[in-house]
Amino acid sequence: MFVRYSGPVPLHQYATLEEAPQGELLYYFPEPDHPVPVLRAGSRLLYPEPDGVYRYWVTYEAPTRFALPEAEGDALVVFYDPLGKAFGLEVYMGRRLQAREVLHEGEMAKEAFLALFGRWA
Repeated sequence: MFVRYSGPVPLHQYATLEEAPQGELLYYFPEPDHPVPVLRAGSRLLYPEPDGVYRYWVTYEAPTRFALPEAEGDALVVFYDPLGKAFGLEVYMGRRLQAREVLHEGEMAKEAFLALFGRWA
């Protein structure tokens, strides 16, 4: 079962993955009292980090200078924030954020997320 919330209030329940909306923060209940935050992209479930943002990490062995966002780091990250409706790039050095560039906001953020992560479904 998948549940979509608005704050602490459940908005809608979905029995199957196919029924659940794409690009929205949902909670999957593998057991009755064990909610797992997930994002649906096509037929896949992606797991956001504890802050609710999904991040896809590309790490480098040595620090690299990136043009967008303009910073030096050892990881380039594609992020999607389903609650803040933002999609973009982040540069990290270790686990410390160096720079962030929001490329799309609102519905365009969700469309960009689904175009990138939902296409292999």
